Amino acid sequence: MATKLSTLMQEVPALRRLSAPLKRLQKLHDVYSDAVPNSLSKGSRVGYLDGATLVVIAHNGTIAANLRQRLPTLLSCVQSHISEVTGIRIEVQVGNFYTSAPNNRNAKRSMSSSGARSLDGLADVLPDSPLRQALKRLASRAEASDKNQPLKHVNEADSDEKHDKKPE
Repeated sequence: MATKLSTLMQEVPALRRLSAPLKRLQKLHDVYSDAVPNSLSKGSRVGYLDGATLVVIAHNGTIAANLRQRLPTLLSCVQSHISEVTGIRIEVQVGNFYTSAPNNRNAKRSMSSSGARSLDGLADVLPDSPLRQALKRLASRAEASDKNQPLKHVNEADSDEKHDKKPE
């Protein structure tokens, strides 16, 4: 028979002692989540209460810097709900185990045929240079990966229409 965690927290004395600090930490987290933008909330979390100082864990330096810029506003917002907090300290703890988003570095990317045509057209107006060669390569890769409507067929269809019309 399965027992609810809340029931265990009330019945087991060792767990009952953890209940009050966990509730206080949950309240701190709720107040913190409401005080910062969603993007910062996803990239950070409430760590612990060190005396009267709230320690916030940032997942990278950029988020930590952004939070440090917002410290006065953040502190006043937290203090309005929990007066015992007199300061906030930001710590950086790097690791991808905090994020639930998958790593998309190896994801297959594709370009539309119109994008490939635009790149190809831009390359045509550029002088011969490494940039022109890179744009041509990129456009040709997009052409090869676009199985629905390759760039070559689109250009042939355009040229067929031009040949069908008789000059007046």
